[in-house]
Amino acid sequence: MLLGVGVRWMRSGSHPVALVVMLMGCSVWSAAAQTLYVSTNSVLDGPGTAWSNAFHVIQNAVDAASGGYTILVTNGVYDVGGAVAPGQGLSSRVCIATNLSLVSVNGPEVTRIVGHYDDLGDLEGNGPYAVRGLYLVDGASVTGFTIEDGHTFISGGVWLDWAGGGVLFDGGGILRRCIIRDCSARFFGGGVEYDEGGRLESCLVVDNISAQGGGMDFSYGGEILNCTVSANHASQDGGGISCLYGGMVSNTIVWANTSDGANDNIDITGVGHSFDYACTTPDPGGTSNLTANPLFTNTGSENYRLLYSSPCIDRGTNVAALTADLDGTTRVINAVIDLGAYEYDGSWYDPDGDGLVDADELMVYGTSPTNSNTDGDPHNDYEEMIADTDGANSNDYFRITNATFASPVTIHFKSSSNRLYTMASRTNLVDGAWSNVLGDGPRVGIGGPDSMVDTNATPPAFYRLTVELLP
Repeated sequence: MLLGVGVRWMRSGSHPVALVVMLMGCSVWSAAAQTLYVSTNSVLDGPGTAWSNAFHVIQNAVDAASGGYTILVTNGVYDVGGAVAPGQGLSSRVCIATNLSLVSVNGPEVTRIVGHYDDLGDLEGNGPYAVRGLYLVDGASVTGFTIEDGHTFISGGVWLDWAGGGVLFDGGGILRRCIIRDCSARFFGGGVEYDEGGRLESCLVVDNISAQGGGMDFSYGGEILNCTVSANHASQDGGGISCLYGGMVSNTIVWANTSDGANDNIDITGVGHSFDYACTTPDPGGTSNLTANPLFTNTGSENYRLLYSSPCIDRGTNVAALTADLDGTTRVINAVIDLGAYEYDGSWYDPDGDGLVDADELMVYGTSPTNSNTDGDPHNDYEEMIADTDGANSNDYFRITNATFASPVTIHFKSSSNRLYTMASRTNLVDGAWSNVLGDGPRVGIGGPDSMVDTNATPPAFYRLTVELLP
């Protein structure tokens, strides 16, 4: 990577003009005997005993599996197929009514279960032709999917047909490292409905809507551990979570949800619930809850990872500690688990997008992890790293300090003894290319006031000075 600055040399007596700045510069699974496979593009569609004959539809694999099976699903959009749970009327895109494990190979960003929006139903997509995202029972587990665009009936059937547009836990089940978004339910749990059990671990629940519990609804039980519930809406009460006699919430962020009725984030009815180590407002009561802004990276782009200054970092309880977060990052990084779906990891987070990870900005360069140009000078933090200048000092940046145009042409600058410098020239900026000046680099800087010389200069000419990292 190179950082360059340049001047134009006109005929004798002219002055340097325009400073030019340029920057150039899988998961492995051990498959047991009781494993089935799903892929959208395998050569054969079934019987699912290998990737070459993987089922194209998840539900077909579920129907072929027995209790104790594992179903591996590779990248794809799974928006066909489905089944109706026993005793209900609403179809679910994936309906798991036995104790099996459904696992995506590469995670929720590339593996999606998509329900169905009923164009003939209400404005949210609920209606007689709607399809829920996922149904599961006690003993079933699902890991690593995005579940989206699931919806419910408006009327008819049993009450569970109007609940849990994204996910319905019917008596139990576990959902790990999943994203539930853009789902709706006519009455209860736009994203998730718990009916007497079920558990969410390291999941993100966003942009869902329902009358009660836009994000989720607890009905006599259920747990949520290390999840983030945000930007959901209820047309009545409980934009984020609605609790009806039960529900355990731990290490979880419930923030910036809305409702047209009471309680934007959490609505509570009856007893049997618990809220511990939660970040929400107002405080619902419980142990070690926070009411401060969790400081998400960028909710506009649905990036709900924590900024380095978040009060939710190292604030959870390790009693409920999990092995991985939604990104697959190992939990716990420090001594105490973070709140929410994501464990803060400064070794690769770069929320300001400047190419420098938080850990390096804080510990090595002294720049801000949330501002790509900490000192506001002409070069951003990454360019200052390339130039070995101080990204927190607006007076210290790579530039030409002076130019002498009498033959020989001399370019003056401040150099670093840890960087390579090259001087190049060209006769115009429209045609031709830059040519390195003979004898002027690349060479290591002297570490202070420095200069490079063109002993064969022919006016008019433009000059460019570049800096790069040592090999």
